[in-house]
Amino acid sequence: MRRGESATRASESLTCVDASVVAKWLVDEIDSARSFLLYEHIAESGGIFVAPEYLLAEVSSAIYKRVRLGSLSLDDALPLIDEAEALAVVIMSPSGIHRRAFEIAAQFDLKWIYDAFYVALAEIVACDLWTADEALHAAVSGAHTNVRLLSEYPLARTSA
Repeated sequence: MRRGESATRASESLTCVDASVVAKWLVDEIDSARSFLLYEHIAESGGIFVAPEYLLAEVSSAIYKRVRLGSLSLDDALPLIDEAEALAVVIMSPSGIHRRAFEIAAQFDLKWIYDAFYVALAEIVACDLWTADEALHAAVSGAHTNVRLLSEYPLARTSA
């Protein structure tokens, strides 16, 4: 993962992804196929993935949960953490993100403020946010139409 606070060149298209999507790049689960297609589409078009600064902590937590539940061994989990650290996601912490995340969490009565950081980042850098979190999508998508649900990403791309 790369750190980047400054705005990218105008020719570069940003896409925000949350931990629920990134985890599917690492662990096979429901909608992993869609997450791979999203990754390929953005990468092929020269786009850049962005996320707030604690993305890796959330992804690590999701992997650790699988270890604790016994669905993944520690020996299998540790390389996934290495893969997560190497993902092509630019970590951003723009000025005002903490205040805006707090406002969003309060406005939509979100259970976790962490989810609001993804929404705030996507708003601040003016890009789509892809999530597999149906509760987050249901809570904010009416007011934040840039929040997209991974389960709605097409399994086959159509040619125009």
